[in-house]
Amino acid sequence: MNSYQILFTLGIIFFLFGCNPNTDSDPSQNGQIDGVNFTNISTEASIDQSVSNSAKQSLSQHKEITNIYAVNTEGDLVIAIEVHHNERFKLAKIRKNLHKKMEKVFRDHKVQLSTDQKIVIETKRLEKQIQNRDISKKKLEKEVKHLIKLMNEQT
Repeated sequence: MNSYQILFTLGIIFFLFGCNPNTDSDPSQNGQIDGVNFTNISTEASIDQSVSNSAKQSLSQHKEITNIYAVNTEGDLVIAIEVHHNERFKLAKIRKNLHKKMEKVFRDHKVQLSTDQKIVIETKRLEKQIQNRDISKKKLEKEVKHLIKLMNEQT
């Protein structure tokens, strides 16, 4: 009888330690701010990305967004976002509301916002090329036009 009590007590202790949330992890170590991942692109590069950076800052306030990627040219702003998995049921509504908000804020740019995974991957790739200065302004214009074309084909 005594061994059953010891096993039961040990089982409860292991269960409680196993269910304890990990409070040691600091979100800033993962490159996250308020649970949203985004990278500010250097504005000192030959291609000014300050519009993209301010769009990321603005969108990072929304709790349903997990990742934000954005690039801009003189007249276009392409934003790709990823949302929490449990928010995907409201994806169309979220996309519509955020698109309206970005159009109001950036009136001098043609804003394109997408949650499509292919657009997210391509925008992330463009961000890295801009950050590493591996892309010219002319090539960026061409790539952004291609992204916009892909976005319009899918809708």
